[in-house]
Amino acid sequence: MKPASFTRQQVSIGIAHRTRYLWATMLLIICVLAMAKGYAQEIPVDTWYCGIKLTQPGTYNMTNDITCGLFPRSGIEIAASGITLNMQGHFIVGQCNGDNWSVGVRVDDGLNSVVIKGPGTIRETCGGVKLSAGGQQNTVTHVHIQNTSYPGAIDISHSNSSTVRLNTIQNVSLWGIVGQAFTGGQITQNTITDNTATAIELWQAGNVAILGNTLVRNSSGIIVHPTTPRSWVTIESNDTSSNQTYGIYASGGGTIANNSVNANQDGIYVDGGGFLIQSNTANSSRHYGIAITKTYGPPPINNTIKSNDAIGNGTLDLYWDGNGTGNTWSQNNCDTWSVSIGPGPCIAP
Repeated sequence: MKPASFTRQQVSIGIAHRTRYLWATMLLIICVLAMAKGYAQEIPVDTWYCGIKLTQPGTYNMTNDITCGLFPRSGIEIAASGITLNMQGHFIVGQCNGDNWSVGVRVDDGLNSVVIKGPGTIRETCGGVKLSAGGQQNTVTHVHIQNTSYPGAIDISHSNSSTVRLNTIQNVSLWGIVGQAFTGGQITQNTITDNTATAIELWQAGNVAILGNTLVRNSSGIIVHPTTPRSWVTIESNDTSSNQTYGIYASGGGTIANNSVNANQDGIYVDGGGFLIQSNTANSSRHYGIAITKTYGPPPINNTIKSNDAIGNGTLDLYWDGNGTGNTWSQNNCDTWSVSIGPGPCIAP
């Protein structure tokens, strides 16, 4: 049997170890909370006005609407990384003189981790939101944009790993969401309607996901232009119906799946190769339900078109212009197809 003094010494040592551990844990929690508070510190603004420039990282909460005349500058300019702008239901209203620098909210080039968050409305400006060129991990969410023009409601050009989600865009005279060299980002759950140009249009896009958007009654729903090297996109679970020209036009490669693409001029129009086109509904368009062509991009090579519904389209349900090789068609619910496809691309609906 160990002496009582030895047992008491063990207990004392154990208590000391636990005490030091608890103090260290508490200190770590305090440090983490302090860092979080410092990074997301609320920056008070007495009065919001046209042309205001936000220069310190932190959270800014709008407290009044902003009205601009003919835009000499942006309604709000964000000039530092790590800024969150909460619009808190307020408006940014302006006029447009065709100057593409004049937007509702502009994020300066090279900035990261900027969040522009609604609810809030931007209208009658030239552009709605211009994300940072060369920046990354920026976000635009829950903003309503209407009656804007050039360069588009949300411009994501040269932005990396950024997110545009849950915004509504209506009655704009140019693009809804537009981007050149937009890579590694997501465009999700936006509603874009009644615009005179394309709802979502991208050039040189790489590893981009376009998911769950409602894009109806626009000039086109989604356009992804051909690029060198090829751009890879995922286009899934969108409603791109009742547009004047394309429901979906895509070049480069990737996945087009589970979309509703009905009653357009052309439903799904793929220019080039490397796409899996699966489980879409592409009915009642004026020309083609699903078309594989060489129009602007490379020859259509190694596309897989299967398990789609394409019924009641004006010219043909399925179309291939005969260019390229390795394209396979199977298990589609359709009635008509081009002779170049060969036998058996359709099953009885």
